[in-house]
Amino acid sequence: MGEAAEARKSIRKARRSFANYKTKMTSLRRPDGTVTASRRAMETVIYDFYSDRFDSLRQSLRLPAYSLS
Repeated sequence: MGEAAEARKSIRKARRSFANYKTKMTSLRRPDGTVTASRRAMETVIYDFYSDRFDSLRQSLRLPAYSLS
């Protein structure tokens, strides 16, 4: 953005161009060490990871349990 301003180019075009280069997760390493590229498997791994983290946090803070389903 700063480079566009210094070069007297359109900041709007620079912002739009920058937004096109978002990084997407293409694969994920499972806890057992295998790598998966399946979106469904990645969602499961991420869900399990954060569920474990929040469960341990809830237990340490003694928060009430809530069900998302």
